[in-house]
Amino acid sequence: MQLPEELQRFEFPSLILVADHVHAQFWLAHNDTLEEVDLIALPKDTHSDNEGRAIGQELSDDNRLHEYIHLLVDRLEQIMSEGVADSLHLVMSADLANAVLDHSSSEVQEQVGKQVHADLMKEEPLDVVRRVLEA
Repeated sequence: MQLPEELQRFEFPSLILVADHVHAQFWLAHNDTLEEVDLIALPKDTHSDNEGRAIGQELSDDNRLHEYIHLLVDRLEQIMSEGVADSLHLVMSADLANAVLDHSSSEVQEQVGKQVHADLMKEEPLDVVRRVLEA
């Protein structure tokens, strides 16, 4: 996707991670382009009303969030280790950003630039970029 001239402020490649508690989008911004790198989602529990599960095997919300954070951090670490970006910008709630950073390597933590503590998953990508640049 072509970035409008006023948003072309990414001289070096930057990964923008936009996430809520269920979905995450990885965007790469560089010069005049914005490219989606990946989209992940927390796998849905396929059993309704614990159907087909033994008693006590339900996944609690805390366990599902923990699983999601590990999925998110694993993918983040993989992308950053490929060297596609020089910096990382986080767009997510403060609690999720803290959890992601707590589970990330020191190398990834050092690459964090701006943080926008807001749920912008449903916003247009250009609006998200605008918010990152304003932060």
